[in-house]
Formats: sequence, structure tokens, C-alpha cells
Amino acid sequence: MIVAYKVRHTTKFEYPIPVTVCHNIVCLSPRPDARLNINHASITITPQPTVVAERLDAFGNITHAFSIEASHGELTVNAEANLLVSAPFFATADPPWEQVVASLDQQADPNWFESSTFRFGSMLVSRDQAAREYAERVFTPGRPIHEASLALTERVNKEFAYKPGATHVDTSSKEALSNREGVCQDFAHVMLAALRSLGIPARYVSGYLRTIPPKGQARLIGADQSHAWVSVYMGPELGWVDLDPTNNMHAMTDHIPIAMGRDYADVAPIRGAFLGGGESKLSVSVDVEQIVDA
Repeated sequence: MIVAYKVRHTTKFEYPIPVTVCHNIVCLSPRPDARLNINHASITITPQPTVVAERLDAFGNITHAFSIEASHGELTVNAEANLLVSAPFFATADPPWEQVVASLDQQADPNWFESSTFRFGSMLVSRDQAAREYAERVFTPGRPIHEASLALTERVNKEFAYKPGATHVDTSSKEALSNREGVCQDFAHVMLAALRSLGIPARYVSGYLRTIPPKGQARLIGADQSHAWVSVYMGPELGWVDLDPTNNMHAMTDHIPIAMGRDYADVAPIRGAFLGGGESKLSVSVDVEQIVDA
């Protein structure tokens, strides 16, 4: 199954005092992979940047660095893309999770080098004892890695309350695990911490989730938002498998990946610095429109 989408993500900053200069990095362009085919993608920045440069970051994400060296009271970044999302393929193999970890430890897994970055702690994800104990409730001795990962997905989904406003973009996995509430970013961070504490590679994936309105109701423009989930490395046969703890499911054709990293800090949609501006007002609008179902 292949689903076609048109995505628009608009970020707008309004400043009470003009900004004299700003430097930013945008991570909003989709990266092609085995399940994502990009027909078109563009980034439009207003006002026109003095300098803009496109490059790949350390994780292969497409980023745009730009500077505006003129006074401005607003900044708008508009990202648009037309793309195709394919359903994932799941191999029948499901080795014990300890076997996958041992093969990585011994550098016997052909993907050990690529996956090694995602086995350790990062800015917002702590590989600690509390996370390990949380994982061990479902990662019991000899349990198949795919089966155990699905059980962990379900556990996070059931034990954490989805509560917008309870956390912020800098909330760590340790805080989220303690408080048991937050948004998709926090659900993903907790699951990453649990997996990595066992030595299992796990990546943070940012993207979008198609919003399906109730039967008989029109789709609400702007009702969609940025989403986050987890990609788990399960050995050379299964490869990377994407799981969404916020919704307790595999990431399927409803999930549109944009970027991946160790945690949210690696793939923040826009980050940077500016002079002046005062207390800025931020507004974000995300529209995900299905074009055709094939």
C-alpha cells in the first residue's frame, strides 16, 4: 500500500521589537528512505535571507542554515512537500533480544557501526538504572526482540498520560519517566531510554501523523501537528522497525517521517539565535492532506 500526501508546515515568529540579525537552522525537509519517496520539497523563508545553505547533518537529515542581516518584525518559515509513504515490510525472524545485543557488542552484526550512535545516552535521553528497570519488566530473558518492543510500546502507552502543557521541549526522559505524563516527544524519549539502557539501538523520529476526522465530519485544516515516534534496530533480518508509543502501534502509512536523531534536540524544526526582538510570539500550523490512496 502506498499513500500520497501534501504536507505544509508553517512557523511564524512575531517580535514586539525589531530583530536586527538572526542565524537559524531549519530541519523540516523530508529525508528519503526505503518507505518515503519525495516528489517535491521546498523551504520558503520570509523575509529573504541574506545567506542560506543546504546541507546534510551528521544523521543524514536535510537542513537549511540561514541568516537575515536586516531589521525585521516577523519571521516566517514555510515547508512544503509532496511525497509517497509505503507500508513497512516485516520479516518473520524475531531473535531473542539478548542475541541482538550480544552480536552488536561483539561487532558481529553487519550494521553495528551504523547503529552504535543510537545505543547510548544523549542530551535528552538518559541511559540509567531507572530506565533499565522499566524496560526489564517486558524484556524478560529470551523474549523475542520484536515481541518485547511491542510490549514496551504498549506499556508506555498505557502507563503515561497524554497531557499537553505538562512538559516542554527540554524535558528529559528521566523527568518524563518520573512524572508519567507529557506529549509524543516524552513518550518517545522514555521508550528510547528504556531500549538503550539494555544496549538496543533506538532512534528518535520526527514527522507527522495523518489526522482522520470522525465519519461525516470535514477534515479540519491545521488540526494536524508534528509527531514523534521510535525506530528500533532488531538485528540484520528485521532491521529498523518504527513504533509509536503515543498510539500503541507500528508506524504505518499514517506516519510521515521527516528527520531522525538521538532525541528531539537533534531534529528540532527550527533553532538559532537573534539580536533584539523582545518576547517573541510563536505560531505553528501543520496541514497534512492525503492526495490519493494507491
